[in-house]
Amino acid sequence: MKSLKIQSRRTFGEPQVGCEQCTGDRAHLRAVLIIAADTGLRRNELFTLSWKENDIDFDNRQIRLRAINAKWNKGRAIPMTQRVYEELLKLKEQHGDHQSGLVFGGLKEVKRSLNTACRMTGIEDLHKHDLRHAFVTRSILAGVPPAVVLKASGHSSDEWKRYLNVTPDMLHDLFTPLEGQESEAVKTYGYDVMRQLTEALMGSWKSGENGEFFQELRARVAMPTGSGQRQARMP
Repeated sequence: MKSLKIQSRRTFGEPQVGCEQCTGDRAHLRAVLIIAADTGLRRNELFTLSWKENDIDFDNRQIRLRAINAKWNKGRAIPMTQRVYEELLKLKEQHGDHQSGLVFGGLKEVKRSLNTACRMTGIEDLHKHDLRHAFVTRSILAGVPPAVVLKASGHSSDEWKRYLNVTPDMLHDLFTPLEGQESEAVKTYGYDVMRQLTEALMGSWKSGENGEFFQELRARVAMPTGSGQRQARMP
């Protein structure tokens, strides 16, 4: 069984730094990072999403993964966070009439651009699959029931065991700013990501119950501005 370290080490400060490098030849990387981190889609599942097959349901804000493209041949529906919804709208404008019919316009790999972005920001040891782990860990720590996260991520029961030890103590690592970052900015970004995950996966944010939960979460991760900074790594 893999160590839990890989799931918990990505911080909310990292995507802010990384997305700054998603320009020019690396502009396509932004959508990949955000959608992967907020859906838990595997690489093949992500890059085989199709406009032609109606995999993207904007009306119901769902990504419909077909069994033929899913691991274990089990299709599933993944709710969209607001930022995933916005990135997919942009991709529709860019690649909606691409001859491949694919959401990412035939893109199959981002390893080179991801490595370049990491090198330019000092981010270490980030792999595409880490974003899938980040989705699960962040969702659980945001208060989403593990069974709900499991359904969205498509993990097998054996794969799921590695997440059983996710604890609130890990929140401090998630909200630790990188060197040169403002602590409050990282926390604000992190709270918004977790709020969007909760809203998408549970549809209960507007009920008011999650508002109280996030007030408690803020108290648990409160730390002085600028303290506990770490060297750069990415989401």
